[in-house]
Amino acid sequence: MALQTDKRLRIAVLSRHFSRHRGGAENYAVSLAEQLASDHDVHVYCQSHSNSHPSIQTHVMGLSMQKPRWVVMLIYSAWTFLHTRRGFDIVHSHENVFHGNVQTFHVKPVTYNLFHGKQGVSWWLTSLKVATSPRLLAWLTVERARVRHASSRLLIAASALLKDLYIECFDLPQTHVQVITPGVAMPKPLSATDTLLAKQAARQQLGLTGSGQWLLMVGHNYAKKGLTALLQAMVLLPEGMSLAVVGDTSQIPEWQSKANQLGLQNRVVFLGQQTQMDPVYQACDVFVHATLEDVFPIVVLEAMAHGLPVVVSPAPYCLSSNLLSPDEHALILQDPHDAAALAKHIERVQADSELASHLVANAKAFVQRYRWDALAKTQLNMYRELLS
Repeated sequence: MALQTDKRLRIAVLSRHFSRHRGGAENYAVSLAEQLASDHDVHVYCQSHSNSHPSIQTHVMGLSMQKPRWVVMLIYSAWTFLHTRRGFDIVHSHENVFHGNVQTFHVKPVTYNLFHGKQGVSWWLTSLKVATSPRLLAWLTVERARVRHASSRLLIAASALLKDLYIECFDLPQTHVQVITPGVAMPKPLSATDTLLAKQAARQQLGLTGSGQWLLMVGHNYAKKGLTALLQAMVLLPEGMSLAVVGDTSQIPEWQSKANQLGLQNRVVFLGQQTQMDPVYQACDVFVHATLEDVFPIVVLEAMAHGLPVVVSPAPYCLSSNLLSPDEHALILQDPHDAAALAKHIERVQADSELASHLVANAKAFVQRYRWDALAKTQLNMYRELLS
């Protein structure tokens, strides 16, 4: 019997940290859940949350421990199974758990990271390492469970290149993995005068002093998001250029020390974790994402939507960069480790106002394809096709 197209669905969303500002995967889970909650019964099962929505029921696991991660993964997986095995049309997991009829993949498979390119002795040594490690055995067993019975589940990858990795790694048919990318909430358009006033107010609010150019980097794992090369590039850039860093507050002392050692103590400001990102984008002039590992970073879409020219890593460091045309949507690095090349890209976009305007105009058109409301509609259609 076909499913009624207007049926109100009961949806369980599994996201360990249900917080828009925790990271890209968490932002993805929150944004799509909120889009669906106006027309469907959405229940979130999490370990922590900082997002409240009047139409979403949040269920929190009473466990504060965060490590060891593989043990927490198993406990969370069992807890969510017990609470969602009955009464839901959709159990949608954004986490590595062994159950759920919808699975969204946000990161490269651990199996791929361990075994890709391994042959002969190298493959056998890695297998021995896995066989003697409860941690690796747990990750790989649960990861394999997520893709088991793929024909009766909905498997979603957050980028087309990530889809290819899962198909290769687990020998899945092309048709068994769909793609729903991250999205963006479009900011309210402002006139040129209002944009300038907003920039001045935002800089004052954030304590970003001076009239020079401000670069922006956003990422919770500073090393993985390329801050090492960016600090080295700052040494090569003119004194009038400064850097604002948004992300995990606990890492600030270590990285502030690194900036100081490079003589950048007056040119790098660590803003910590920000719950309101609009003023941050408004305050800055160029967005730099020299990431070493990303699937489809939401922050790049957000920066583009806010009218910032973007400098970004290429694939495979950033798997979504294959969708961007170099010098049309963004300036794309060849190697995010190359600080000198990174500095040249930043100087180029800073010195050429026509290039900057060209990038901004094309990027704003590009991000129109990635609105959360349209992506949520696509996801809902996939739910209904699965259930029918």
